[in-house]
Amino acid sequence: MMSECWTACPDETDSQESEIFLGRTTVPLKRFYTMDEVHQLIYESEGRRPKINEDGGHSIGLHGDGRSKVDDGRPTTAIVLAETIEESRLMDPADGIILLSIDEKDVDARFTSRLALVKAVTAALNGTDGQNALGKIEGNGKPGATFVAQLTPAIGDVERFVRHTGTVDRGLKATTLFVKICRIGNGKTAKLHLQTAYPKEIV
Repeated sequence: MMSECWTACPDETDSQESEIFLGRTTVPLKRFYTMDEVHQLIYESEGRRPKINEDGGHSIGLHGDGRSKVDDGRPTTAIVLAETIEESRLMDPADGIILLSIDEKDVDARFTSRLALVKAVTAALNGTDGQNALGKIEGNGKPGATFVAQLTPAIGDVERFVRHTGTVDRGLKATTLFVKICRIGNGKTAKLHLQTAYPKEIV
């Protein structure tokens, strides 16, 4: 498990973290997140639809290490596995395929390592724009929010595909991150869902 907290944040109690990991969120959505919590958030959100007929969460599948190549034409589906081989075997086959976003970008980018994605999302949620967005969806507020977060320092392990030239640039760094978050449920039992997160401005 990753123990580093990318952005300075208060200590989390063991009881709070265990409730979060078990899906019984009794702490506010608007708070500071550890890297462990963000890692779990990204995993739980992947493939999950915040609403029926919406695309599944796809931070890993489209913008992270779950995607083999950034110039692959954006896959429209992805295979989802459970946390263990045994749990994967028990899955309903219909739950093993998810629809990803089919929106092709003129400039497409992804993080090539899971750690870089986790660091970027942690910094984004703990930053001013992230905290403001979390406040908007808290409790019975708006169902979702988007924001662009500054990443200081910039986070590496980024590759970029420029469609009109067909070029792929590797070894880059993200200076901003686009994030879309949603609230599943209401009130004290609401859960945070990460719909997507990807490098926006890159150097």
